[in-house]
Amino acid sequence: SDAPQIDEQTTVAPAPIPPIAVGGASAPIIATQIEEINDIVDTKISPAIADKTKQKANMVDSVVREKNDVKVKDAYGSGLTEHPASPRLSLLLSIAPDFSTVAFDYYEDPGQAFGLMLHYHIKRSWSVSTGVVKSFKKYMGDGEDYTPPKGYWKTNTNGIIPETIKGSCNVLEIPVMVQYTIANTGKRKFLVGAGASSYIMLNESYRYNFDQPNPGAKEGWKSKKSSAMFLNVINVTAGFEHRISPGFVIGIEPYLKIPLEGIGWSDMKLYSAGASVTVRYIILNQKNPSAF
Repeated sequence: SDAPQIDEQTTVAPAPIPPIAVGGASAPIIATQIEEINDIVDTKISPAIADKTKQKANMVDSVVREKNDVKVKDAYGSGLTEHPASPRLSLLLSIAPDFSTVAFDYYEDPGQAFGLMLHYHIKRSWSVSTGVVKSFKKYMGDGEDYTPPKGYWKTNTNGIIPETIKGSCNVLEIPVMVQYTIANTGKRKFLVGAGASSYIMLNESYRYNFDQPNPGAKEGWKSKKSSAMFLNVINVTAGFEHRISPGFVIGIEPYLKIPLEGIGWSDMKLYSAGASVTVRYIILNQKNPSAF
């Protein structure tokens, strides 16, 4: 027969190993290149060269994970590992039942609080934020917990201080906060925050309750005159967030607001607490997120 004879000792040259391009390449493309290298390494070249090639592939794979923060396959094909991109700028919408009091012996039905906050994420674990929170607060306390202008009780309630006073007000809050992520598993994270808030009281209303009949006494007081206190409310938060898509995160954030001075007509110290349900929209991601 004229068919050519193949020498059993002839060595078949291994297929060329495709170069790995990191700069500008996307993670999925690089991950595919790494798989191709492993296939070639496993079947075409000597064990010594194979080990060196796999080590290089593993180093590139690590770079891909760090730079792109996306799902990639490791150099040994052991599965997918998720590293969601860290946000640089995000917008947080919140809604919460707001429990307020001027005396911890009394609690009213909760009011409501709605907030919109802009977050700038300095690094992976740290962020600063500010925005606005509009809240309707309901509270109750002893008459002695309120400090109206001098001579008010004498002029308006026959000099008798009410047994209890129910109050409500609409408040515009401007917080300045710092947040720190204490644990981050990729899609889920736990965070704490602290800062100070300015209050602008838009209006307020009070209802007096006397323990005995008080003919001629006023039954309450209300005003639409605004008053303000600047960065005199300490704000402490803790939270849990869960990423539901690349651009959206949902969470819950308990909070406590501690006044440093009184506000409003009656110069009261208004404490508030609640738990916000939050939705975060990621406007911009970090290009090279830090580990901290």
